[in-house]
Amino acid sequence: MLKETRKDKISSILEEKKDLTINELKKYFNVSLSTIHRDLDVLEREGRIKKVHGGVLLNKVEDIETQNEIRLKTNISLKKEIAKKALEYVEESDCIFIDNSTTCYYFAKELAASGYKKVIVVTNSNLIPSLLINNKYIKVVSTGGRFLKELF
Repeated sequence: MLKETRKDKISSILEEKKDLTINELKKYFNVSLSTIHRDLDVLEREGRIKKVHGGVLLNKVEDIETQNEIRLKTNISLKKEIAKKALEYVEESDCIFIDNSTTCYYFAKELAASGYKKVIVVTNSNLIPSLLINNKYIKVVSTGGRFLKELF
């Protein structure tokens, strides 16, 4: 069974039972303890489960910090450094696609504070348009449609 399939199955079993032991998972999937622990480590980092001694619990939705929120708080200085370097490659009248990554979030912040007058940003992020809302010279198009600043 593929790792992703196994992780999804663990999550769905937990939605029903709310808790499982490590040995139950080992027997159910017929894999080693280390394989189960690796899967659970990933699920815990994703905020989907909570590992406890000898077992695992389903994480409550209200306790989950999204993976994106977690990543926004890690390696901030490095991401800002990358963002400043990337800004050096921007020219007036560029059309830039900025994806939903957290490094691009910091790039968008740098771009918003820059002096560019004719830049178009296309993004699939739900956070980036709000970073650029106060820069009247940067046009923003999200994959859901054009971001109309005059409505805000």
